[in-house]
Amino acid sequence: MKWSGIAYRDGENVQQQSGVVTYGDDAENADISILFKDTQEGADQNQGSSAFLEFTIEAENEDTHFKDKNPPGIYALYTAPGRQSFRTDGAYKFGSPPIIDTISNIGTYIEGYPAVVIDRAQNSGESLFLVNPYTRPILAKVEFSDGRTIPRQRIMPFSSKMIELKQILADEEDSFTGRLQLTANNRVIPFHVRHAFDDQSAIIDHEHLDPFRGNETHLPFTQYLRIRIAKAIKLRRG
Repeated sequence: MKWSGIAYRDGENVQQQSGVVTYGDDAENADISILFKDTQEGADQNQGSSAFLEFTIEAENEDTHFKDKNPPGIYALYTAPGRQSFRTDGAYKFGSPPIIDTISNIGTYIEGYPAVVIDRAQNSGESLFLVNPYTRPILAKVEFSDGRTIPRQRIMPFSSKMIELKQILADEEDSFTGRLQLTANNRVIPFHVRHAFDDQSAIIDHEHLDPFRGNETHLPFTQYLRIRIAKAIKLRRG
């Protein structure tokens, strides 16, 4: 099995590692270890320049050795000296069933986050981390439950952007509690990040957003009855 890890920042492949993993009683390299240097070295952190890692696994020589199409678990623990540790998951670049289902039902990309809390006195800040691992630019819009918006964001190919949410506060405001909605002209990979109010790097939580589901929640009685009859017949036939 072949694997590769590529770190991108501002459209450039800044670091890359790859290898082959073998399995079996005599396997000697069944572990994968990736070590990257600081990708922010030399970057202007005030411009929202951030890096992201793209990790790929594929069968060697195009052999079909995978038993199923289920991807491996991608939860990870992030830790650093003097920093809060947090656990988070990655995202699929292609083939994410909830995203496919959403776009199929409503014709657009849309995700949301239900619990936005920004509070200056509690040192509570939040940001959206938007990743574009594709070949075309993405335009994204952020709207909040009370009608506030953040100016449309442009994320260039193979780039990412950290968008601080406290910018929606008026000069006389110290806090905001509500929800947000993210829409874009193409799929983007978003994460909601909690951090210190004035320090985006002091992260305490890092989560995915939730896709809007456009499925019908009610069925006509006749359709429901047909489904129940089909299930009963299937159970009887074993």
